[in-house]
Amino acid sequence: MSAIGHVLRKKFRRLGPVMVEGKFFKRIGNCFKQFFTWLDRKIGYGCRCVLWRHTETKKNQVMFFPFSHSVGCNLKYISDELIRRQAPVEIWWSVTNPLTTRLDAAEIVAKDHVVNETVLRLSGGHRVCGKKLEDWSLEMEKGPNQAAAGQKGTKGAGSTGEAPSREEILAAQEIRKVEAFIEQHVHFIKTNTYEYFEAAASSKILFTNSLLGDKFYPFPVRKDQLVVQTWHGSLGIKRFDPAHYNTNVTWPIAAERTGRLTTKIISNSAFEDGVFRETFWKKTPILKYGHARNDIFFPQSENVRSYLKRRFCEANSLPEDTKFALYAPTFRDDHNFAVYDLDAEQTVHALEKRFGGDWKLLLRYHDNDKKNEAKKNTVRSGDVIDVTQYPDMQSLLAFTDCGITDYSSWIYDYVLLRRPGFLFAMDRAKYDNERGFYFRLEDTPFPVSTDSDELEESILAFDEEKFQKRVTQFLSDKGCMDDGNASVRIADQVLEWIR
Repeated sequence: MSAIGHVLRKKFRRLGPVMVEGKFFKRIGNCFKQFFTWLDRKIGYGCRCVLWRHTETKKNQVMFFPFSHSVGCNLKYISDELIRRQAPVEIWWSVTNPLTTRLDAAEIVAKDHVVNETVLRLSGGHRVCGKKLEDWSLEMEKGPNQAAAGQKGTKGAGSTGEAPSREEILAAQEIRKVEAFIEQHVHFIKTNTYEYFEAAASSKILFTNSLLGDKFYPFPVRKDQLVVQTWHGSLGIKRFDPAHYNTNVTWPIAAERTGRLTTKIISNSAFEDGVFRETFWKKTPILKYGHARNDIFFPQSENVRSYLKRRFCEANSLPEDTKFALYAPTFRDDHNFAVYDLDAEQTVHALEKRFGGDWKLLLRYHDNDKKNEAKKNTVRSGDVIDVTQYPDMQSLLAFTDCGITDYSSWIYDYVLLRRPGFLFAMDRAKYDNERGFYFRLEDTPFPVSTDSDELEESILAFDEEKFQKRVTQFLSDKGCMDDGNASVRIADQVLEWIR
């Protein structure tokens, strides 16, 4: 109750100012409305308890509850690994719009194969050199001399008129298999619907990267169900313990409840172990597997990174040698967009001057700011591409050449790529006072700026050798153990649990 009491005391301190502002009865009216909403939710929870008592657990069913209600973060990469293996599981996803949610089989296959234009054409049912995938597959089965004419690499075959190589045929076949698996065994369900609760009640393993389900629509958990927490930060600087969380009472209540119900929690570092122990998972067993979402930064996923960049450049009609800087700040409790006032053109010109090449600035606001950005966004330029609606952050980081943020935890994942990063923190004193930091900005590997002029100076003065030394020291100090194989370890554990 400490978190609840902390927030309630803050609310009561606002009572006097509300009366002075002449909004007392308006606030009372809101309280009555909130009471009936609360009562409705209590009735709903009671009915869900009945549903849980009368639903059997399906031993091979896994359900993912992403806080963004879209496919992404650690949950995406755990799901991808299970799909890649075509494991004996049924996978359910809680999403906002099941009709438009898709998984890219080519991206999943790219971890083991080079996926180029020829592979995509073959897997999509198109002809290459006059033949479809089925024809090439038959020829390959007859013998190596009957399949691909001549020895060649795996790049650009479709545009040159060359026959596909054996590797390209195998990659296309694998994409077809993965697509079939997704069609049969992966299901998307709208959050907080009856079907959603029914799937949750019947799933053996419940994966979440934040709260278990929605904070306003909790559900019970039976003893034969496993709740696995992956969280969505790792070496992040922002505090979220009850003593520093000042926004509202609902989130801490839901977080404490999630902590009580969590069976296992997955960590990637000694630092994160400590964060979990001082927040909501004081006694939860910790699995030191690393974070699945960070596998994409290691050599094992080089083909995936290449595929994602090629796909993005094609979608935005950009040359493949375009360089990208990602500016993705965290949210503010008051949704103040003035603190995001980065000069896009000045920043892009500095990057081009320091690092060479043609640059674009990718702009991504936090999920909590999505509905405000259309009116309040001031980061505009011909060199800016808004990727706020892009579903998975890590898929962007995979081909980002430089990262810029304020206090968001994503840059402490991105550091694993050892590419340049910068902190643009206009309100650091205010934010530190309101939310608090686990460590000083200056103790990170990233140069700190408080306005666009300072950011320009930091970019132009960027010292690669010094940066790499600081990255090594930072990761060592935090006890980070990510190595590119977290999703493999977690998938192995999932198969153990369902056995």
